[in-house]
Amino acid sequence: MRKIFLCAALILLFSAAAVISPANNYASAASAAEEMNTEASGNYAYLYGNPRGKYYKMKPTSEEKTAWNYSAEDEWAVAYVGNGYTNLHPGNRGDVMQGWQSPGNGEATVTGEVEFNNPNLIGTDPAINGIRFSLLLRKKTADGYATAQPLADIDNVLIDTVEKVVFNVNVPNIGSGDVILAAVNNNGNNNSDGNSVSFSVLYTGTIEEDAPDDFGCGELPIPAFSYTQGENGWYYAYGLPQKYILMDIGLNYAGYVWTGPKPYQFVSSGTVHPNGKWSTLKIWIASFDGEIEIDGMFVRNANEGDGTNVDVYHNGERIWWEQCDYIGSKTYNMEPIRRTVKKGDAIVFSFSAGARLDNRADGINAATNIYILSGEPDDEFDTSAYLQTAKNEAEIVGVRERTATPKESGLNVGALVGGLVGGAVLVAGAVVVAIVLMKRRKRG
Repeated sequence: MRKIFLCAALILLFSAAAVISPANNYASAASAAEEMNTEASGNYAYLYGNPRGKYYKMKPTSEEKTAWNYSAEDEWAVAYVGNGYTNLHPGNRGDVMQGWQSPGNGEATVTGEVEFNNPNLIGTDPAINGIRFSLLLRKKTADGYATAQPLADIDNVLIDTVEKVVFNVNVPNIGSGDVILAAVNNNGNNNSDGNSVSFSVLYTGTIEEDAPDDFGCGELPIPAFSYTQGENGWYYAYGLPQKYILMDIGLNYAGYVWTGPKPYQFVSSGTVHPNGKWSTLKIWIASFDGEIEIDGMFVRNANEGDGTNVDVYHNGERIWWEQCDYIGSKTYNMEPIRRTVKKGDAIVFSFSAGARLDNRADGINAATNIYILSGEPDDEFDTSAYLQTAKNEAEIVGVRERTATPKESGLNVGALVGGLVGGAVLVAGAVVVAIVLMKRRKRG
């Protein structure tokens, strides 16, 4: 292994600045962006996802490399490279991070500061509530990467005033492949979450020719949205987890999406909305024998309504559930669950309305992730043969839905939807449906 002694100051200077608008011209920042080009330096990268779980490298959206994004499904998650600063604007479902990976064994000093750009807007809108910042070290191990740990107790720090978070942290024994992450979280929602971040690493040590350069990025999940039923094993339906009717593509206020019988019941690439007595379902059917890992992120941002119940089933067994009924903005995380699957096994993500069945503010941003740990998808396998479809709604009535009590109770926890036994639920009189969109978040 060739080792070269290195004493290098890898410094990026960022200054506090006003909110970055997508309309701004970032041509003047091309040199800063070029410095961050991971192909050129091999040490820095912009990242998206969960810093303590799976995250992925972002890609530049222009030749100038002044804006970086991971996926159109979370379009507001963007790293904007300004003239002397970076805006790590978090998304609806994932953090935006700046990462540095050690090229060898040595010592590193991490310096920088983080500023929230919109403290003057705090209190004007409940959805504008600041950002949270973490500075983390993720160690490279013999069989992968350890879980990221805070540096200097800078962990999930709330920033919602003019005060900056300033850090100067020494890491005396950094190893080859170790990753340092500066992560910005949306604190429940990402309205006006513009920020100004400086992040620099002074490294002294060896450069190893075969040092890792993957930043600990995870394997990509199976694509969880398509405009074709059954593509990648995913189906979109309404009803109950045990019996359901497949949706059709339709046009409603959310665009061209999978829709149920009511215009406000739909599945889009990032949002799910239930409808009264019928749940909205995302169903995945295995086409192989093997092992999978399931996780998710569900973001509620509403100041009314009794919330949305999220349940995850494997062949009818409920393996995870949550009542997403917080008044305000909150992110609910489903931690990874591993399951062994056989061909034809079903994983069902069920989204149901709160106890009042009134659909008020029941839309939720949802990431439904399934990762293949072992096994190979069989494109010739007919997954549709294992669906539990009904011919009409009358066949669904009487099937019990939720089977257990909630995990916890509190001021914001609504009652569970009880078993639907016999007959249809009749809603009498004129109903005024308050359609509360999971509105596209503003960039700060």
